[in-house]
Amino acid sequence: MFEDIKTLSDLAPDELKGKTVIVRVDLNCPIKDGKIEDDRRIIAHAETVKELIKRKAKIVLLSHQGRPADDKRSAEDFVTLEEHAKRLSEILEKDNIKTYLEYVEDIFGNYAREKIKNLKNGNVILLENVRFYAEENTNRPRDAQANTYLVKKLYPLADYFINDAFSVSHRSQPSVVGFTYVLPSLGGIVLIKELEALKAVRENPKRPLTFILAGAKLDDTFKMLQNKLSVIDYVLTGGIIANIFLMAKGYDLGDESINYIKGKGGDKFIAVAQGLLEKFNAQIFLPEDVAVLEDSKRKEIAVSELPAKYPILDIGTKTIEKYKE
Repeated sequence: MFEDIKTLSDLAPDELKGKTVIVRVDLNCPIKDGKIEDDRRIIAHAETVKELIKRKAKIVLLSHQGRPADDKRSAEDFVTLEEHAKRLSEILEKDNIKTYLEYVEDIFGNYAREKIKNLKNGNVILLENVRFYAEENTNRPRDAQANTYLVKKLYPLADYFINDAFSVSHRSQPSVVGFTYVLPSLGGIVLIKELEALKAVRENPKRPLTFILAGAKLDDTFKMLQNKLSVIDYVLTGGIIANIFLMAKGYDLGDESINYIKGKGGDKFIAVAQGLLEKFNAQIFLPEDVAVLEDSKRKEIAVSELPAKYPILDIGTKTIEKYKE
C-alpha cells in the first residue's frame, strides 16, 4: 500500500546532518479568540521535528491554518502561525530538546529565504500560513504545482522534502505535492503512522469496525460512505452529518439548523443519505437526542421534540451513552 514511500528509516543517521529539509506539517488547530484550543496535532508533529533535530538537519516547517472566509463560513480560524510556533517551542522545551525555533512572518519572500539560508544545524523555522498565498488554494497536477512561486522560490534552498501531513495529502496543492516533483522526498513519522493504521483497517480490521462521523467535509464523508459501508459494521453519526441523516428520515430540524445545512451545501446530500438509509439502515446510528443553544445555555431535547427554534450544536447525553455501548 505504501511500501514504496521512503522514510527517515531509509537514511543513514548522519545523512541529514547540515541538510535543509522542508517539512509539510498540518498544525491546523481549533481557534477561538485567536488562541489554540486543541494542540494535539502540534504534539504529534513534534515527534518528526524532534527526530530531525536529533539528526542535526536544518528544518523548515510549512503548514496551513484555517481557510479564507467565503459566503458560507467565517474566517475566525484563518490566522497566522505565531501562536503555533510558541506552542511547538514549549513542547520541545518540555521534552528537553535543545533547539532554536523561530516563527517567520513570510512564506517565500526575501525575508523567508534569508532565514532559511542562515539556519544552523538542529534549528527550526516555521514559515507563515501557506494559505495566505493564493496559489496554495488550488488543486492541480503535481508538475503544475512545481511551477508555482512557492515551490520555485524555496526548493533551490532545500536538500529534501518531507510530507508529514496525512490529513491534507488528498489535496494536490503546491506545499503538498509540488516539492515532490523537484526534491528527494520522504514520508514523515505522522504520515507513516496514519498509513499503517489505514492499512490495518483495510486489510485486517478489528471487529466490529465502527466509524464515528461528524465533520463538515461533506463531499469526502458521503463518498466514503457510499464506497465503504459494505465493509463497515457500524456508523455513529454526530454534528452536521447526523443532522443531514435526520432530515433524510423526515425530521424537521427547525429553520436555524436547516439554513445552516443549506449554507454548507448539505441539502444536496439528503437524497444520498436517504439511499444509504434504505440499504444500510441497521448499520447507521442516529442521535436519540440533541443539544441546542438556547439563550447561551445548552439544552437537550429528544429528536421526537423537533423542530427546534434554536440551532442544533451537538448530540445529547442519551445518545452519548448509547454510542458508548
